[in-house]
Amino acid sequence: MRSPHGLTIRQGLERGYTEAELRSMAFTRPARGARITAAIGDEARALFEAVRVLARDDHFFCLTTAARIHGMPLPMRLENEATVHLAAPTDGSRMRRKGVAGHRLKSEVVEVDGTRVEARADTFVHLATMLTVEELVAAGDWLVSTKRRDPLLWRT
Repeated sequence: MRSPHGLTIRQGLERGYTEAELRSMAFTRPARGARITAAIGDEARALFEAVRVLARDDHFFCLTTAARIHGMPLPMRLENEATVHLAAPTDGSRMRRKGVAGHRLKSEVVEVDGTRVEARADTFVHLATMLTVEELVAAGDWLVSTKRRDPLLWRT
């Protein structure tokens, strides 16, 4: 997955950055091997962008991370969760990094602004284990609504 806000060290060197430039204040290092534009500022967003840069082609965002990308309403206790949820197909290897919850899931995958994400219906089903009945009803209402709010977080 490509990120307009980040790159791997290899990509940076290939684009003509020097190692010193990649270590400069212009970039943050939220995860080993990734450099993110320092203008991002938010640590959770920087980690998301780093994971986006480092993810394999078959990885996709899931659970609360997918809900944020889709704009699905989440309760405050999950809205502020700093963990990035990234899934691999059931036969793939999970990403293991600080701040990343790696999963193996079978899901329909869609692209949202060039980012691989589990489909809204699968996100809803997987969130069912994390939400109360009332919270699940709110997410379900959003899912079937024709007046969804625009995604605000982690959209490029």
